[in-house]
Amino acid sequence: MTPAALLTELRNLGAEVAVVGGRIRVEAPTGVLSTEIRTAVALHKAELLRLLSSPALDADAGEIAAVKLRNTIIGDVWLVADTEALAEQPDIIRSGLPVFFFDELEQLRGKTPEELRAISMVKAVLPTSRVLQ
Repeated sequence: MTPAALLTELRNLGAEVAVVGGRIRVEAPTGVLSTEIRTAVALHKAELLRLLSSPALDADAGEIAAVKLRNTIIGDVWLVADTEALAEQPDIIRSGLPVFFFDELEQLRGKTPEELRAISMVKAVLPTSRVLQ
């Protein structure tokens, strides 16, 4: 089973798969994670980490729909094209990281680190909120 097929299988079984603290976290209903699936997750750990941390692509347009930015002035954040891209990537919201939209970047220009941290705190709680000014 390929790592991508494994992720699909886990999600089809009702499991939530995420990267937390650089490790793979799988939360699943009782009895779903068989020995075979656990072994496959361990075997494909590095590739699963890469898949879960890589940019999301819009397959139709061939463009990046979402990307995780690491170690910014306000910590790790998601940068997302639009609400449609966000809806197609539920793991982004489940990550608990702040979510910024591409079209908000101009409004963030010139903000102090304190202002950015305050905005980030709101965005972590309300991922679909928008920066207006």
